[in-house]
Amino acid sequence: MGYSQQCLVGLVVIGTTAMLAIGFPGKALLATGYSPAQVPGAWLLVLGGFLTAVAALVYVPFVVAWRSFVAQLVQAVYPLPESGLPTDEWLGDRNRLRRFLHGDASLKQTAAGVFGVLAPFGGSLLSLIIPELHAG
Repeated sequence: MGYSQQCLVGLVVIGTTAMLAIGFPGKALLATGYSPAQVPGAWLLVLGGFLTAVAALVYVPFVVAWRSFVAQLVQAVYPLPESGLPTDEWLGDRNRLRRFLHGDASLKQTAAGVFGVLAPFGGSLLSLIIPELHAG
């Protein structure tokens, strides 16, 4: 799970940098006299939305499948004791295996994933919000 978050960070950096790199030349063209109709900003939002959708379509199913797999594995390795009463040792072992496999994400990790998926769209919004450059 840790590697998936590192891959998401890489995707976020690439996507957000691309949005800013595409948006800044548009601002420069506007500063040199092009009309807003010649340099539409809507296409940048569409591209940011597309990259966000791609990130969501790749990352979200992986996270859901991984958490499901970890839950099944933990259940297979540590099934409910035959007595039906879980012991502290049994619960500790299950939780240790789940943490080792990163089956439970903290609120911080979940929020980082959500912001990571939404980052390309945020980059496109940021490149549109930044004030226009003025030709000297």
